[in-house]
Amino acid sequence: MKCPNCGRNVRSKTQCAYCGYDFKSGDTTAKETKHSERVEDTQVIPTVEPDYGERRERIEPIVTEPTDFKEVDDFPSASSDTYETRSNREPQAVIPKTKRKGGSVVWGIVKLLLAVAVVFLLFLFGPRLIGQVMDYFNSDDNIFVQTFGNKDESDEILSEVESEESVVENEETTESSEESTESDSALTLINQSVELAEYPTINVTMSFEEALAAVDQSTFKFYVGSNGEETELSEYSLFKEGSDLVLSFNDPTLEVVAVSEQEQTLRLVSESLNVDEAVTYTLPNVNIDKEQAQQFTDSINNHLGDLGDVSAVFFEAGADVPLTYSNESVDSDSLFAWFVIERTFEAVAEGQIDLEATVMINDSLKAENDNGTIATTEADASYTYTELLNYVIQERDVSAMNHLIQETGGLNEFNLWLNESGYFATRLTAPLSLNEAGLITGAMTSAQDLGNLLGALASNSLIDETGDTTIKEMLLQSPFSEKYPEGMEGVVTRFELMSSDDNASRQYYAGILEMEETSYVVVILANNITDAEATVSAISTTINELVTYFSTGSLEVEEVEETEAESEEEVIEEAESSQVEIIEETPVQETTPTEELSPSGEPTTELYDGKPTENYYWFGDEYRQGIWFQDESGSWKYR
Repeated sequence: MKCPNCGRNVRSKTQCAYCGYDFKSGDTTAKETKHSERVEDTQVIPTVEPDYGERRERIEPIVTEPTDFKEVDDFPSASSDTYETRSNREPQAVIPKTKRKGGSVVWGIVKLLLAVAVVFLLFLFGPRLIGQVMDYFNSDDNIFVQTFGNKDESDEILSEVESEESVVENEETTESSEESTESDSALTLINQSVELAEYPTINVTMSFEEALAAVDQSTFKFYVGSNGEETELSEYSLFKEGSDLVLSFNDPTLEVVAVSEQEQTLRLVSESLNVDEAVTYTLPNVNIDKEQAQQFTDSINNHLGDLGDVSAVFFEAGADVPLTYSNESVDSDSLFAWFVIERTFEAVAEGQIDLEATVMINDSLKAENDNGTIATTEADASYTYTELLNYVIQERDVSAMNHLIQETGGLNEFNLWLNESGYFATRLTAPLSLNEAGLITGAMTSAQDLGNLLGALASNSLIDETGDTTIKEMLLQSPFSEKYPEGMEGVVTRFELMSSDDNASRQYYAGILEMEETSYVVVILANNITDAEATVSAISTTINELVTYFSTGSLEVEEVEETEAESEEEVIEEAESSQVEIIEETPVQETTPTEELSPSGEPTTELYDGKPTENYYWFGDEYRQGIWFQDESGSWKYR
């Protein structure tokens, strides 16, 4: 209800809680009287500063929220003497709180752990420390005793002891590093074997305890060391067979190999797998004539050393190892045909293709910038494998090589075959093509790889007897080149492929020179040449010099007198016609030499299209060698 005196709303029905007005009384004067003093909503307790001796603590004023009044029957008025404020109350002593000490339990646990750790370390390293201390004092006693003698002797003994201590420390460091390396290594080599039956090709099989799923061609680096020198392998084949790695490579130290047996070390390193293992083996006792090796090197240096970058291989068929000069990987140019021929005939021997089967010409396989027979043929035309091989040999047809590569599995399969066959430096980097300068691009090879192929062909072990014979018959139609020295004594026939004589950047020659009792394999790769004509002449001179020296043991060439001179009538007769028919001669296909001569005294054995004559003839304007050819009737003529 509302108080009639002060006008405030109160819940009591008998008395106002604010002004004390009694609702039951009829005192009208009380209505006019208003409560002059009111209790403040906020009470402030004054600061109390009790004295605690030297320590004094200030208690800030406490501000409290207003408190609701309770409804009472007899509430004193503000002017009542019974009202007591807090300021009149007796101050009470305030006792400050003291922080209780804590952490004693945690500190006890820490001390216990430290004590346990110290005991453990003493147990682990105590014996070693005691031994080192004892050794130290013992060594000091010895040194001390010795110092009473000669001063120089004592200094020497002291230095010896210090050096021994350093050696022991180094050994301990090495052992610890080796132990850590072995423990951190991701692969563990448990066995290795080395095959040298096909030296200079070396086959190494390495067995590991772990699986080789994460190993690829880039995981390892391989180094070959001998005679205190180490060479990184750049040309090799690497195959995974379960937990085995099979590494094959040609000995990179072959150029300086000793005649006697010597040790060689293969080291494989992988930083990612923390592997550094070594395999040691003994090279076979090779038979090399030091004088021949020196003559081989001198001939290359004297005639070709200043004309470009030269790689060369020369050896007699069946030799233990070839003589090698600076075996480097180079652009193979037209000599890549050797590998195309072998791969094709290998597919024939395996029954995969038939030489008389036809191949449809594919525009996508025509070499860029090629103007050869296959490149200019319509797309729907077809040729037999034999015809494609003939274009490769006779015309250096790049598009024909591309078709044969595709027919034998394609580029990737061809590279895999090269690797498996031991031609580690030979590979296809792109489909074969011709650049603007007319150079064949897209393939690499080395003199050693070519020498290995020709050595097998010379001994009739490249494919089989039939395949090797067919290859040699096809090679008789290879183009004529001035890089071969005409009239060289003792050579019965030759099987060769070479670059064009007018190639201004590369002059290559690779062939087999057959003599009556033996054969010689010669490979000369002159790259980045400065003078094509001079290089062609130098290659011819080098081949003649090497064959002469190896076959006779001397460089002196004996002059052979002609037993049958050409008559003046024969010269006049040949001058009247540029073509001279051999009378009563039939095509000669035997591979063994005979004594048959033409009426002019020209040998008629081992004839093939494009073969130069042995003698010089007058052809109306000059004396020169003739070129053999076979006409439609089968008769052999030269012109």
